[in-house]
Amino acid sequence: MTTAAVQFRERRTRENTCLLFSAVSLIVTAGYQGRYFLFISVEMLRKLLMAMRGASVDDKEKKRFGKSRESSMETVRRILFLFSLLRNATAGRKLTAQEALRQMHSKGYSVSERTVQKYLNECSLFFAGVRRDESKPIGWWWEENTIDDTLQLSKEGALALCLAEAHLKHLIPSAELKHLAPLFEHARGTIKQNRYKKMLERIWITPRGLQLKPPKVDRVIFDQVMTAILDSTELEIDYKKSRDDDCRQRIIRPHGMVERSGLYYIVGPERYSERPKTWALHRIQGLRKKESFSYDKNFRISDYSNSGGLNVKYSPERIGLHLIVSKKASQHLLESSLSSDQTTEILKDGSIVLRATVDNTIELRWWIMGFAHECEVAAPAGLREEIHDMLLQALNRNHCQGRAG
Repeated sequence: MTTAAVQFRERRTRENTCLLFSAVSLIVTAGYQGRYFLFISVEMLRKLLMAMRGASVDDKEKKRFGKSRESSMETVRRILFLFSLLRNATAGRKLTAQEALRQMHSKGYSVSERTVQKYLNECSLFFAGVRRDESKPIGWWWEENTIDDTLQLSKEGALALCLAEAHLKHLIPSAELKHLAPLFEHARGTIKQNRYKKMLERIWITPRGLQLKPPKVDRVIFDQVMTAILDSTELEIDYKKSRDDDCRQRIIRPHGMVERSGLYYIVGPERYSERPKTWALHRIQGLRKKESFSYDKNFRISDYSNSGGLNVKYSPERIGLHLIVSKKASQHLLESSLSSDQTTEILKDGSIVLRATVDNTIELRWWIMGFAHECEVAAPAGLREEIHDMLLQALNRNHCQGRAG
C-alpha cells in the first residue's frame, strides 16, 4: 500500500471515528430529552452510519451494506454501554479498562482490552464530562455536575425544566437536586434566547386564601423519607402529635408523599396494618431505617388524595348537603361546583338553593364557616346544629366589649 493510500485510510478512519462519536452524542443528548427524541436520534444515527460507508439509506441498499452497517451498530452499542459505565464512575471510584472489559464481557460483548482503552480515550476527548486519571491504574470517570457541550436542549425542554425548578424543586431530594443543578442552569441559559422566557416572567401559580408560613422541615429527614419511599423501606419514626408533648415511636411503611399548602404528609400504613394513614413530616423528630417491604401495586397516591384521604372525616359515608346561599356569595358556587352531582336553583331574591353529595369532613365545616352570615345549612340537621353552635361560640368570643386588657 502506497504512502498516499495509507494517509488517506488514516484520514478516513479519523473522520469515521469523529462521525461515529457525533452520532453517539445524539443518543446521549436524547437521553436528557425523552424517548421520542431518542427515536429521532437513532434514525439520524442510522443515516450517519450509512454515510460512513458511502451507502444510501434506500431499502434497496440494505443487502449490499448490511454487514458493514451491522458492525457499525455493534460498535455504537459497545460505546453506549461503556458510556453508561462512565456516567456512574466518580473521581473516587474511577473506571479502569480492566473493569470495563469485565462488565462488557458479562453483557456478551466480544471486545479486547486494547479496544476498550481506545473507546475510553475517545470518550475523554469527545465528551466534556469524561476525565482521565494518569495515575496507576489508569482510570476514567464522569466529572460531577458537568453538562456536556453536545447537549442541545430544545426551547420546549428548557421551559419544562425551568418550570420544574420553579415549582417542584422543593420536592426533589438533595442528592438528585445536586445532579440536576447544572441542567437547570443550562435550561435557564437556553430559555433566555427565546420567547418562552416571557412565560416565566408573566405567568405564576399562587394558592388561594391567607397563606401561613409552613413549619420548618429537617432536610436530612426529608431526604431519608424520600429514599425510603423509592426503596420501599420501613421507617421507625419518633412522631409528635399536635397536642402531645412526648414523641411516640411508630413503624410505618411509606407509600408516598403529598405536599399540601406547604405541608408535607407521608402516606402509608403502620407495619401490622393495611389501612393507609397520613403523617405530617414536620412532626417527625427522628427516624431509623428498618426492613424492606412489598409495595402494594394497587395503591395510587393520586387516588388516595383525590378520594379525600388527607381530610379529617367525621364519618366514612358521604352526606347530602343542602345550602341556601345569598345572592352576594352565590356567583362563586355557580362558577365552581362542590361535586359532580351538584344542582342549583335560583330563587326570586337572587339567592340559590344548592344540593350536593360531599365528604363529611372538618374542611367542609371550615368552608361553611367562611361564608358566615351569607349561608344557611338546610340539611343535614346534625351539621346545621354544629354550625349553629360554632357561630354562637364565635359570637361570644367576639363580643363588642371584648376581654379586659
